Amino acid sequence: MTDKHDGIIGRTIGKAIIRNDEIRMANDESNPNDEIRNPKQWRFVVLLHEGHGERHYDLFLEVPGRERLMAWHVLRGPEEWGKVKELGAKRIGDHRKVYMEYEGKVSGGRGTVQRIAAGVAKVVEMNEKEMRVRLGNDEMALPMGEGGKKRILVTGAAGVIGGIVCRTMKEAGHFVRGLDIREAKGVDEMVTGTVADAQVVKRAMAGMEVLIHLAATTDDADFMTELLPNNVVGMVNVLEAAREAGVKRMVLASSVQVAGGWPAEPRVVRVSDGACPWNGYAATKIFAEVMGHVYFARHKMEVVCARIGSLPRNVESGRCHCDGFARGVFLSHDDAGRFFRCCVEVEKIGGVDGGKPGYAVVYVTSRRETVEGLSAEEAKEAVGYEAQDFYPAGLPTEWGL
Repeated sequence: MTDKHDGIIGRTIGKAIIRNDEIRMANDESNPNDEIRNPKQWRFVVLLHEGHGERHYDLFLEVPGRERLMAWHVLRGPEEWGKVKELGAKRIGDHRKVYMEYEGKVSGGRGTVQRIAAGVAKVVEMNEKEMRVRLGNDEMALPMGEGGKKRILVTGAAGVIGGIVCRTMKEAGHFVRGLDIREAKGVDEMVTGTVADAQVVKRAMAGMEVLIHLAATTDDADFMTELLPNNVVGMVNVLEAAREAGVKRMVLASSVQVAGGWPAEPRVVRVSDGACPWNGYAATKIFAEVMGHVYFARHKMEVVCARIGSLPRNVESGRCHCDGFARGVFLSHDDAGRFFRCCVEVEKIGGVDGGKPGYAVVYVTSRRETVEGLSAEEAKEAVGYEAQDFYPAGLPTEWGL
């Protein structure tokens, strides 16, 4: 592939000519982006992203100290960068670093990416509104904006998983509103009440973009007095409120207990194997997955149904994961945060097992020493989640495990 443009592409893909110009920060003392202050030279890559009749360019910057890549959609290609003022650049959520080197299919049926340019970028000026960078011979303005930051409602925010999710989303810069029957810590706003109350749910959902629905009654509670109002009626209330509020993406907590009835044998359990619930709680989670698909199919809402693994709530439950079956379905606190962040920040929810993009049912666990266990492929295909922790990594250090 050749191009006459003499900026960042030239006739050799991936080689950029960069001068050692001095970098200047605008309003350095008040810059809110502490992790990217005083930059030197940052690697960049440009990918042509095609799929489902759409075509745009993805620009990624690798910033030292950040776990993920800063990212922008750019409507105009690099061959036009030195010729037009408006590039149609839009800040999107941070991406995994694998995209610095990757070409080929994007998981979940989200099209393909082709690497068309790469090199070293120089930041000329940066403030809270925009960043001016020099890529080769071209200087361009990139909006800082919200960087794909979302307004998120977390139900069950006062629970253990809810606390992990709220903290992770806040650390990522998202706005978090909690909904629970008791006060949750570390949220921007809090609505106190039950998901069984439709009016409470509507009030909590107003103005939100993403729903993470964790609130539920667990395990062997009485079906008619607890599971039905909280897990079934509450689920309907949450889905309807999200639809009415214009929420575009929902992450619905399911559970590995939906597969709890399968015989204990050494094999990889996949979502495509079907469900085998063994109690009323697991049955309500199957209901959640099915209702999620209804709202995906009828109302074009993106839905991830997360069959959450066994996450220790305290030191005692953490010790129970030392060996046996529990080790195989273990989910660390840190990996839980990583998964939900992927769900919020991924550009599009990928399809799983040949399904349409936009709806996915996935198992969510940490890493394990054996091949057998719950499949990790679906979560990677749908939202790009890759677990990092082996037990007991990723648990609170004060537990001493």
